[in-house]
Amino acid sequence: MNESLLEILDSDDSLSLYIHIPFCRSKCSYCQFYSVTRDKEDEKLYFNKLIEELNLVINKRKAPFETLFIGGGDPFLLKTEYLEKILELAGSLGKIKEVTIESNPNSLTSDYNRLITKGLTRISIGLQSMNKNHLKTLGRNVTVEENKKVLDLIKDERNIDFNLDLITSIPNQSLNDTLDDIDLIVDKLNVSHISLYNLTVEEGTLLAKRVNEGVIKILDDEEQADLLLGCWNHLEKRGYHQYEVSNFALNKAKRALHNERTWDCKSYLGLGCGAASTLTFKNITYRVSGKSDLKQYLGEKPFSVYQIEALDKFTLIEESLILGLRTADGIDKNRWNSRFDLDFDLLFGSVLNPLVDKSKFLFKETKEKLILSKEGLLVSDALIVKMISSLGSYK
Repeated sequence: MNESLLEILDSDDSLSLYIHIPFCRSKCSYCQFYSVTRDKEDEKLYFNKLIEELNLVINKRKAPFETLFIGGGDPFLLKTEYLEKILELAGSLGKIKEVTIESNPNSLTSDYNRLITKGLTRISIGLQSMNKNHLKTLGRNVTVEENKKVLDLIKDERNIDFNLDLITSIPNQSLNDTLDDIDLIVDKLNVSHISLYNLTVEEGTLLAKRVNEGVIKILDDEEQADLLLGCWNHLEKRGYHQYEVSNFALNKAKRALHNERTWDCKSYLGLGCGAASTLTFKNITYRVSGKSDLKQYLGEKPFSVYQIEALDKFTLIEESLILGLRTADGIDKNRWNSRFDLDFDLLFGSVLNPLVDKSKFLFKETKEKLILSKEGLLVSDALIVKMISSLGSYK
C-alpha cells in the first residue's frame, strides 16, 4: 500500500503504544521474536531513530496513550537515560494508565527506580524456570542464582507491580517442577501477576531444529493438558484469578491492561524492528509490520520500512475469535454482532449447538456471552478451527 504509518494514525482515538528493543545477550532456543546481540553504537543509533519516529507520532497525536509496553529482546540492556527519555516523551501527551517494561533477570538493577518517577508502573521479568536443567533446555543465558537474585532485588518494592513469566511443558519437566517454581516465587514475593506460558515449538527456532532432529522430545498433548490443568488449579488455590489462558492476577486491578486492550481488538501502535501495529482509520483496520532488519531500519527514513496491509472482514472475525475466546470474559455477543453486522448465534450455531450436552465442561454460553471453561481452553484451538471453517461463505 502507498499509505505511510503516520497517514493511517488517528490523532485522538484510543491507542496503546508498543516499542520493540531488539538487543539481547543471546538467543533463547524457543524464541521467535526479532533480536540481535548488543552493540553500543547500534544501541545509540537505534535509540535516536526511535525518538525520531516517536516525536513524529507525538506531533500527530492529541490524546495520551492508554498504555505503553516496551518489549524485546531485553529493554533493560539499554542505558537507563535512554529509557527515561522514551518514557518522558511518550508521556508528554498526558498520563499513561499503565507503563510496562520487560526485563531478563540478569539485566535488572536498582536503576529501575529512576524510571518510576517517569511513569513506570510494571516490570515483567522472564524467569521462565527455577530449575537449571530446564533453563538449559530453553537455552537461557540466565542461571538459577541470577533468578533468585532478582527476586531479592524486587521483594520489598511497593511502588510498582511486577509480572513474573514462567514456562511449562518443557521437555522432562514434571508437574511438581512447575508447582515448586510457583510456590517459590509466591512465598517470596506474593507477586501480583504471573504469566504461565505453555512451551510452543516455533518454526525457525533452535528448539524446533532440535525437536526435528530428535535431540529433544516434547510432551504429548495429553501430558501438556494434565500439566496445565494442574498448574491452573494450583495458581487458583494460591489466590490467582485466570483472566486469560496464560495470565493470572491477584485481582482485577492487577491485570495487564496493555494485553487486555490487545485481546479486545483495540488499536495499538508498534515502533521499532519487527514491531507490529493494528490500527483502525476511517473504518478500515490495518496491520502494520516493521521489518526485522536492524541495518535497514537504521539506514532508512522514519516509517519507510513498515509494511501496511488492510485487513478484510473474514480476517477480523477470525482474530476476534482467537483473541476473545482466550479470555475469562469471553466474547460479548451483542458487541460482536454490532461490530461485524452479523448474528453470532446464527453464524456459529452449527458448531456450538451439537456441543450443548458438553457445554458445562467446555463453555458457559448465555444470550450475552460465550466463555470457555478451563477444559474448553485446553481444546480451544480445535474449537476455533471449527468455528472459522463454518465461515466459508464469508471469505
